[in-house]
Amino acid sequence: MAGLLHHLKVDAFTYAQQDTSAQFELLGDDMSAFTSNFFDTVWVDLGAGPRIGRFIAGVWPSVNPRGGLLLLHSSLTNAVTRKWLEAMRRLSRRRMMGLADDASDSSKSSGQSTSDFGSSAHASEPSTKDQAQADYAKETDEELARAIPGLFVEVSFLEPHKLFQNSFTVFQRRDEGFKEPTYTTYG
Repeated sequence: MAGLLHHLKVDAFTYAQQDTSAQFELLGDDMSAFTSNFFDTVWVDLGAGPRIGRFIAGVWPSVNPRGGLLLLHSSLTNAVTRKWLEAMRRLSRRRMMGLADDASDSSKSSGQSTSDFGSSAHASEPSTKDQAQADYAKETDEELARAIPGLFVEVSFLEPHKLFQNSFTVFQRRDEGFKEPTYTTYG
């Protein structure tokens, strides 16, 4: 891989070509290697499991806040990553609507459970399980709000032709007031 990157003359723009375990050993808790420059695109393709939030929080400050993209592989159909993704979605919605980051009523406001994709189950009386899910969502949302600054948008893609690792999510960082440039007037 290093030879190909050198041949394409992009090796100077590439960071970390290690496998998942080496990547985490290399970065550990010190993510300073990512914070010296902005990256326009960061592709995260590693099985971080429950460490995904910490990893993304460490990389996020280096994603260009003026439209930079972070792409996360295997994000929809993996249970652990999905919980994190749902929390990111709630945080994005709140910020785009101009609401405070405190998520004290995030699960109540919609009347829906966010634990199941596509679920539209409404409950008239919250159960203990519903309350536990709401508490987990609030805690996760508050952690994210501290770790992930600024505005962002998200779109996820399912790859139905694959059984495993069959999705990816694109996050775009957007500073307040950021707009893509306009280069033409007509088509």
